[in-house]
Amino acid sequence: MKKKERHGCLTAWLIYLIISYTFISLGLFFSNEKIMKKISSDASENELLFVASIMALNAMFAFMLLKWLKIGFWGILSTSVILFIIKIIDCDNIINPIVTIVFVIILYGLMKLKKNTVSGWDNLE
Repeated sequence: MKKKERHGCLTAWLIYLIISYTFISLGLFFSNEKIMKKISSDASENELLFVASIMALNAMFAFMLLKWLKIGFWGILSTSVILFIIKIIDCDNIINPIVTIVFVIILYGLMKLKKNTVSGWDNLE
């Protein structure tokens, strides 16, 4: 069995995604009404709970990528598209939805970085 290696930048990005998605999800699940009003005045509580659930799924998908499972990337891609659509509908600025897609583009680019002539993408199962 060949030992799989990933580029250090990819590892750092995956750890960042796991931590940030987890904290955002927990923040949305357990925040009080004042914080909910500051986050989004137009979003309903159910919508914010839906976004929190998607963030929890993204944390799980990023962990799957850390464990070399390709389903992790496809999961992050699909949930990011859902978040993009939700943010386009509800958000009053264009930056917020674009950041969602930029995170996926950065992840894909880092997956293509090679270490010892093998990319992270090639190591996925």
